[in-house]
Amino acid sequence: MNDQPLTQTSDNTGAIVAAVTFAVVGVSFFMSMPVMVGAWSEYAGFSEQQAGYLAALENGGTILSSLFVSISLNRADRRTLAIGGIFFGVAANLASTALADFYAIGFCRLLSGFGCGTLYALGLAALAGTSNTGRNFSILLFVQVSFGMVEINLFSALAERAGINGIYLSMAFASAAWPHGALTGLLRPAFKRFHMHQNQGSICRSCH
Repeated sequence: MNDQPLTQTSDNTGAIVAAVTFAVVGVSFFMSMPVMVGAWSEYAGFSEQQAGYLAALENGGTILSSLFVSISLNRADRRTLAIGGIFFGVAANLASTALADFYAIGFCRLLSGFGCGTLYALGLAALAGTSNTGRNFSILLFVQVSFGMVEINLFSALAERAGINGIYLSMAFASAAWPHGALTGLLRPAFKRFHMHQNQGSICRSCH
């Protein structure tokens, strides 16, 4: 009798939209990497090798966050993890606008990758909790590719008009606005579903 409400919650349209939003924003840097590498070389004064290192650091942060979320997923509150991801994504990109040193920028890109990767991992986890997983991941792939096409053209235009800082600010805005709206509204049922499922699992284990 308790399975039906859980399924309805996890397959709630708003929760699916929110999870897709988290995942798309979280992977946005990877989709725009060619533009970012070029912008670091052309507008920030870094060599091609240094630009490659910055991209690697951002990707490294994403990998670390994925490992961190996989370990913490069933131990920590998912809303807390999401807020932490938003904080790192926003703070790292805002700090990058005021820095010019390669090592300082590299550290910020590592933190940015960690924050965005956290959002991405949480979005995937929420989609994995739905009953129609194949359909929902297909939706994610469609939105991700579509957003990536728009993002590449947008970042190119921003770089021409505002330099690399225009890209940093847009990434900070995306990290703050979209996931925040999903976290405070649409995604709440998905997180509630996870906690209900965990509590039921704990009760079942205690009964045995």
